[in-house]
Amino acid sequence: DRILDTHWLYCRDKQLIARLDTTATGRRLTCGSQLCLLDQSEAYSAHEIDDALKLSLPSDNITILFETIKPTSDQAPAGRYRCDALDSEIEVSDHVLVFHGPLGASEHYALQCYEGDIATIDMPRALDFAPPGQITLAFDAAGAALGCWSFQKLRFERVQ
Repeated sequence: DRILDTHWLYCRDKQLIARLDTTATGRRLTCGSQLCLLDQSEAYSAHEIDDALKLSLPSDNITILFETIKPTSDQAPAGRYRCDALDSEIEVSDHVLVFHGPLGASEHYALQCYEGDIATIDMPRALDFAPPGQITLAFDAAGAALGCWSFQKLRFERVQ
């Protein structure tokens, strides 16, 4: 299907970024590795409310309220952030993120930035289940919270 229109959406509560594509056959919401064909399935329902989209997944007892967000060319707040629970750190510089943990440093992940100090990285790999597809980072003065479809609000405190 050819994409006619694209909007980016963000759920502050769950810290998830989603892409809403409109095609000739309907709307398609992609959130991490999850794909919802909004007009073609009874497994979920989506209702637009002003500049927001309310997605309900009744079988999973989940409701997500997404607000419109815009990509930006701004950089994510540079620095080093630590998560004691994981004994790991993330290092952010320019438009790049690197994980540092017990197994060493990861590859360099490109950051896509959005308004409001929000960024995402594509995560195509996983250890024990389907890859998350995309991880969202929400930065604030004290650090950053990471979230994806399978976990939300994993806290990293700024150390540098």
